[in-house]
Amino acid sequence: MSRVAGFLRAHAVTAALAIVVTVWTFPVLNYDVGDGLDSSWLVGLQMATSRHLAFGRAIVFTYGPLGALNSTVMAVPKLGLAAGWFRLLLHVVVAVLVVHRLRSAFGLALGAVWTVPVVWVAATALFLGDGIVTLLILGIAVATSELLDPHEWSWSVVVGAGAVVAFALLWKFDVGIELLVLSLLFGAVSVIIGRWTWLTAATNAVALLASVLGFAVFFWILLGQPIGALPDWVRSSVELARGYGAMALDNGPAWTGPAGWVGFVGVALLLGRRLSTSSRRVQVGTALFVAVGFYLVARQSWTRQDGSHVARFAALLVLVSALIVVKQTRETFLLPAGIGVIIALAGVGGTSPAFLHPARSVRSVGSLFRVTVSAAERRKHVDWGRTIQPKVMQVPQSMLDRLAGHTVHVDPWDGAVAWVYPKIRWQPLPVFQSYVAYTSALDERNAKAAISSSGPQFVLSEVGSVDYRVARFESPETALALLCHYQVVETSTRWQLLARRATSACGAARPLGRASGTSMVVPPARPAELIVARVQLPGDGLRELLWRPRPVTLQLSPDGPRQRFVVGTAKGRHVLSVPACLRDDPLGAGRFASFDTNPYGPLVFSRGASVEFEAIPYQC
Repeated sequence: MSRVAGFLRAHAVTAALAIVVTVWTFPVLNYDVGDGLDSSWLVGLQMATSRHLAFGRAIVFTYGPLGALNSTVMAVPKLGLAAGWFRLLLHVVVAVLVVHRLRSAFGLALGAVWTVPVVWVAATALFLGDGIVTLLILGIAVATSELLDPHEWSWSVVVGAGAVVAFALLWKFDVGIELLVLSLLFGAVSVIIGRWTWLTAATNAVALLASVLGFAVFFWILLGQPIGALPDWVRSSVELARGYGAMALDNGPAWTGPAGWVGFVGVALLLGRRLSTSSRRVQVGTALFVAVGFYLVARQSWTRQDGSHVARFAALLVLVSALIVVKQTRETFLLPAGIGVIIALAGVGGTSPAFLHPARSVRSVGSLFRVTVSAAERRKHVDWGRTIQPKVMQVPQSMLDRLAGHTVHVDPWDGAVAWVYPKIRWQPLPVFQSYVAYTSALDERNAKAAISSSGPQFVLSEVGSVDYRVARFESPETALALLCHYQVVETSTRWQLLARRATSACGAARPLGRASGTSMVVPPARPAELIVARVQLPGDGLRELLWRPRPVTLQLSPDGPRQRFVVGTAKGRHVLSVPACLRDDPLGAGRFASFDTNPYGPLVFSRGASVEFEAIPYQC
């Protein structure tokens, strides 16, 4: 704290300008609970964290127990407030770093001109859905700056880095691992450039790992998580990280990829000029670190190429450029920084002019203070959600009466229902949004939870799929488990209510043969049988390991659309057709309906596949 205070005293103008820029560029925060996919996982994480559901056991998701800080919604007010203040703090850190560096490079006037767009773009990674990625981007930028302008390290720096990595791990596991890799790489590069000895690097690495482990356990216990669930959470997080690339949809503008490469080349030019007088060892070591850092963020940003993810890569371009620029390279700075601004503006669409409206940002900062100090303000947002959202969700009162006092899973994703209607006893399947169960291990885990004796007594279901997937193939083993072990007891325009059966409606499967190629006919079924299919697809080798496998599409009927097929759950039993006696489609109208024009195929894959067909007797 004394070092921070000393820095602020020595840089009063920088601090003042950073505060002004923060207030100018701070986004509008949302405190109200909404409906739909994204709102529901944010609310679900807040509920899971506040109720101390064991992550890795009762809850399995892309984010850990600190992932509740992704949202400022007032489902759990203390977590919403913590998220708001964390965002403000990180915004200030970004602003201080950028203002300090640009003032020293360009002077007060020109530095101030560049600061506003730079801070705004750098902060987009924080405010567009995945705040923890900002720590990764900051780590790359600050470490690069430290390699170029080294300072003396103390044990407190290593311990502090361990705390940041542990914090990131419990927020989003893969980002924490990437931060840890970068931290260890920083030590190796410090040896390469002659700054540290191998003994120093090894000592710091051991201290860092000990700090990460210690803080991870401390945060885990502080959040009320059972210590025995920690290994389960690590295993499930590894599974989630492993399968994400195959699941993600690449739907970004075609030009953003080339623009990102041009921006990267701009950073390389800027770094080259910055290191032009350095030794070859320094040049090679620094270039290695920056290249690995950009690769990691590129995987985070371009695997799923939508607006918020693209903006993260732009944030890295801009922030690294700002922190390594010097007066002699100000012209080169314009290339990566300018392209980064353009990419971010395109990536965030309608929110792009936000930094041009300081009054809106000032009101947003003020609202954070008001919500913090006023219980009435917090209650207003809670009451709004529980007054307005029932009109949007429209769960019939008759269904709510049936659910009173019973455990309920909401399928496929709208767990916010359990917050809007607090009398519902929310007992989600571990992967509580079905589209996230994108590997067979995760899918089978949900299926086992659904059919276990301690599984939910009811499932409140609606039709839904994401990213042009086939709704009936979402989490295929879980879908089949629900089809066999639950039955429809009530329907409405939006919802179907499923109750647990006393015995399974499904019998032993019989094989129907195998087919291979890109197009295949589905064998016919007997009158009271389900037809299911297991799919085998060839791997993508090194491409799959380093980036992401090629997407696979599937056409379910000759005249039907091409839809995405989730590679990670290919070996699960995908329900192709159901018996005619099944008048009510379990899990939502149309989810298990027969094919549009031909109930028996052909199946048309975009890549060669091998499909094993089975028939399962079904008692309606």
